[in-house]
Amino acid sequence: MSEAPIFCVDGGGTRSRGRIVLASGETLAEAVAGPCNPSSDLSLAVSSITQLWADIAVAAGFDPQAPSRCRLSIGTAGALHPEIRNAFLSGLPVFAERHVMTDGYAALVGASGGEPAGLLVMGTGTVAHRLFADGISIQRDGWGWVAGDRGSAAWIGRKAVEHALAARDEVVAPDDLSAAVWNDMGGEPDAVRSWLRDARQARFAGIAPLVGDAAEAGNATATGILDHAADHGADLLRSLALEEDEPVFLRGGVAEFLHDRLVRRYGRNFAGSEGDAMHGCFLVATGAAPREVRR
Repeated sequence: MSEAPIFCVDGGGTRSRGRIVLASGETLAEAVAGPCNPSSDLSLAVSSITQLWADIAVAAGFDPQAPSRCRLSIGTAGALHPEIRNAFLSGLPVFAERHVMTDGYAALVGASGGEPAGLLVMGTGTVAHRLFADGISIQRDGWGWVAGDRGSAAWIGRKAVEHALAARDEVVAPDDLSAAVWNDMGGEPDAVRSWLRDARQARFAGIAPLVGDAAEAGNATATGILDHAADHGADLLRSLALEEDEPVFLRGGVAEFLHDRLVRRYGRNFAGSEGDAMHGCFLVATGAAPREVRR
C-alpha cells in the first residue's frame, strides 16, 4: 500500500484541514472540519476527523466506507502521548497506514521541507520546535492552554477576559477593550458566568481578535497584552538555540498581530515556508522527512 493516496490532516484547536494527495504529490481534494485536540477533547477530535474523512472522500470520488484505500498522516496536539494517541486512533476509521505526529512538528517539516530549522507556531496554542540534522527534534511549550501556550490566541483572550472582569469589579479603569470583551461574553453578569463556565481553549482564542482591533485603535491595555505575548514568543525562539544558518519559520493566526514585534525582539527575519502542515504530513508519510523523534 506504499503508493496508496495519503489523507493528510492538520488537526487544529479551532478547525481541522484535510488534503488527499497521491504519492506523486498531486492533490485530489481538500476539506475543512471542526477542532481536533485529542489531549483536551478526545470525543470532539474523533468526531471532527471522522467527518473530515467523510467529506473529503466524497470530494475525491472515494467511498467513505473504504478508508483502507488511503494512508492517514496527521499532525495534532497530544500525538506523542501513547494513551491519548491510541485512544484517538482507535476511534477513527481504519486506514491502510497511520502516521501520527504533533501539529507543530508537521508544520515544521512542512515549512522546511524536512531540513534542519526552527519554527514558532502562535495560533490557538503556542509551540516551538527545532529539527536537528540527525532527525531528532525538540519542543518548547505546547503545554496546553490551562497553564502553558504562552502568547497564544487563547492566552491573549484569557488576559483580555481577566482585564474585563477586573474593570467590572472596578479594580482597574474600564476602557474600550474591557467593554468589547464584556459585551462579547454576554454583556450582563449571569451571561458572563455562563460564558466562563463553558469556556474552553477555542472560546478564549475567539476573544483575541478584539485585542488586535483594540491595539490598532491605540488601546494601551491591548497593546500591552500583545507586547507581552511577543515577549513570550521571542523567549521560546531563543530557547531553540538555532545556528545562524538555520532558517526559522513563523506560523499561526496570531502571527499577523505579532510578526513585527517578534522580529524586533528576536533580531531575525522569518523565512518563507516551502509548504504547510499538511505538506509536512505528506513528507513524513512518503519518507521525505523524518518521523518525529524527540530528544
